[in-house]
Amino acid sequence: MAANELEIKRWLVGLHALEEQALVQLRVARSIVDEPALAWDLASHLAETERHRATVSRLLSGVGGSRSWVQDLGATTNRLGFLVYTSVGPDSAGKLLVDSIAYEQLEIAAYRMLGHAASAAGQDELARHALAIRTDEQAMAARLATWFDWAVAESTRRRRGGARAELVRHLRYVHALATQGEVLFALAGRSLPGATLRAYAFKQRQAMRDQRARLRARLEELSGCPSWTRSLAMGTAGAAWSLAWTVQPDAGAKLTCFLFAERHLQVSALELLAREARGAGDEPTQLLAEALLREAHSAASGLEALLLSANHADHALHPDLGTFRN
Repeated sequence: MAANELEIKRWLVGLHALEEQALVQLRVARSIVDEPALAWDLASHLAETERHRATVSRLLSGVGGSRSWVQDLGATTNRLGFLVYTSVGPDSAGKLLVDSIAYEQLEIAAYRMLGHAASAAGQDELARHALAIRTDEQAMAARLATWFDWAVAESTRRRRGGARAELVRHLRYVHALATQGEVLFALAGRSLPGATLRAYAFKQRQAMRDQRARLRARLEELSGCPSWTRSLAMGTAGAAWSLAWTVQPDAGAKLTCFLFAERHLQVSALELLAREARGAGDEPTQLLAEALLREAHSAASGLEALLLSANHADHALHPDLGTFRN
């Protein structure tokens, strides 16, 4: 079987697991959200996602493949565990929104990879399906991005303590995300194929370290300190995720997709922090969040330009691309 066909099978198997995970995400999110318009958005995308899963399953059968029950179950279990975390605390609306946007970006990156592989193999119909689903995911990410003000209002409504206490809590969350990002990029720098991707990972590791220091300094100015327990937990999760992606076929490309989602996780969390600080009248925190947000946007754009190079680098390192493994 040609290498391109094996690659397409692998992406379709992985995407089936992502769609299973997305269904869990959307069902739980819809049950948590009490805002009718957002619940409608989630229900609408849930129906889209069920169609996406059916399409991926049909395309997988068409190339002689089948779903991986192990990947599907692992993805679903992972998503349930993470949703338990996001649904806890007064900032649950913000965490759920941030995670949902990042997950859409993971799917966007993965469908872009599938479309590229399909085009390279001359499978135009498959490429069209990949583009159509990616367009749906992009539209959902854009819709979710209109709900930041709602998430801030929800956090204010559920607030335990004053505005400063809420900002300290959110700063600790963003600090923990930076810790997770630093660990991810440190490990990715050793695993990614190609000098350009490794250089990007090294640069982002340094950026995450700098971000942690700036957030810690702002926390200290507010008489707070980072939550080392949360930072340790998220750093450990980052290490586990990195290792999980690196043992898969096409590890470099898949890990790059995951890092792309991680950068958008940072973007969304900083967008939320900037709006929250603006609403609380905390200009220093707002300015810090906006500065970090500009850097995160730039980093995400830089990685988007490298997505396809990760796939090419995988093929250069492993021209046989092995025997297909589920």
